[in-house]
Amino acid sequence: IATADKKTVLREKATIINGKMVEQTIDQIQACARLNVLFGKDKITYQQEPIADCKEADLPKKKTESISIPEVFVSGPTAELFLRSVWPEIVSGKEVKFKFSVPEILDTVGFKFFSREKILPDAKEATLIMKPSNFIVAMAVPEIVVVLDPKRHRYIKYIGRTPLFIKDDRDIARPYDSEILYQDDFGNK
Repeated sequence: IATADKKTVLREKATIINGKMVEQTIDQIQACARLNVLFGKDKITYQQEPIADCKEADLPKKKTESISIPEVFVSGPTAELFLRSVWPEIVSGKEVKFKFSVPEILDTVGFKFFSREKILPDAKEATLIMKPSNFIVAMAVPEIVVVLDPKRHRYIKYIGRTPLFIKDDRDIARPYDSEILYQDDFGNK
């Protein structure tokens, strides 16, 4: 992710094999933090460490947390695959609950996907809501709006919390809410 003046503020690399996340690395450049997520057979290991070439005075401490992989687990890069697998439930009006990987806190958070409107079979786009399932978390994290192509289950637009942190006027890194527009491999929006 880059700013309007083309300065890179976040880099993310994900390795997905046969629809399963194997590894993810997120460089939070403004926060000087590298977040590594390693997926084992039955556990997820989150690691936070300072970015090696960062010149910030207040570097993040090195931390590691391991948790059991939740039964219904989603990470950002696998969200479209997950939506494809639960699409019949969403179209039928059901809420789909899952644990979402949040590397910034070295843990997962419970979320749910649902649609506020009926999704018609010939619709060109469908709007889904991704909302924390815990009431307290929902007060701190605004719901996320995902607009997708219902036939291909591909994102068109994402509005809400991102893994990016932006420093405010007091030099404190804060979570960043954004609107992200997607295009496919063929340049279609």
